[in-house]
Amino acid sequence: DEMVLCKGKKRYTYYFQNVIMNDVKKVEFCRNGGVYLITGGLGGLGMLMAKEIASQIETGTILMTGRSVCEQEQKEKVDLLRRDGITVQYMQTDISKREDTLDLAERIKREYGKLDGIIHCAGVVKDNWLSRKTLEELRTVLKPKVTGLYNLDKAFQKFNLDFVIVMSSTASLKGNMGQSDYAAANGFMDFFAAHWNRLASCGERIGKMYSVNWPLWRDGGMQISDEAEKMIYESTGMVPLETEAAFHSLYQAAGQNIYQFAVLQGKPEKISQWMNPNQ
Repeated sequence: DEMVLCKGKKRYTYYFQNVIMNDVKKVEFCRNGGVYLITGGLGGLGMLMAKEIASQIETGTILMTGRSVCEQEQKEKVDLLRRDGITVQYMQTDISKREDTLDLAERIKREYGKLDGIIHCAGVVKDNWLSRKTLEELRTVLKPKVTGLYNLDKAFQKFNLDFVIVMSSTASLKGNMGQSDYAAANGFMDFFAAHWNRLASCGERIGKMYSVNWPLWRDGGMQISDEAEKMIYESTGMVPLETEAAFHSLYQAAGQNIYQFAVLQGKPEKISQWMNPNQ
């Protein structure tokens, strides 16, 4: 579970640095009148992000996309986000298909005239041992995060974006059993964010891209047993991330101009030892 780069005769490994962000500048991403796109919007994290945006602004538009039809239960959740001044719309779109993503961009430009921010939550897991993993499983996991992010870049790179947030995972930093493809997909997003920000510094992209290596959220779409939660705590020191702590840390990191970071909650000393076992 250690990332290694061999260059010439030298061997490089990651070192994770703890960042203390008490009482630092806090940046909230959204503003009144803004138009915001959430991919994977009907998933657990997508819904939490939509709810957070709706709580930040008095007027604006939240556009949620996904491959599937919006079922009645999901429609009811979407309806709860709406209020005077807040428009919420679900657009069924497969962002792993380039033409669909280009069509989405054209529709947003035609109907709203702009897009201010993107939150890329789309993702799929197909846990399996590497020796048993099929090519179809691999493609299914890579498509939303790798092909999807590439397509979003092509479709929206000319929009005047304030930000793009890609929902990465601690799996890309430390790996996870049965998730080699998921770790690779999230790792692509981490490095793509760095690539985007280099292009932005040269005027070839607009806005900042943040890649956040999230752990398991307590209120997210993925739930685990009490026994599994206990095992994670014993091995890593982490507990499932609380929603309030997640957003607070996100805004603080943005205020520090940190473009890739993990938000981990639990016992600090044990988490540090897990992240940097050789230190």
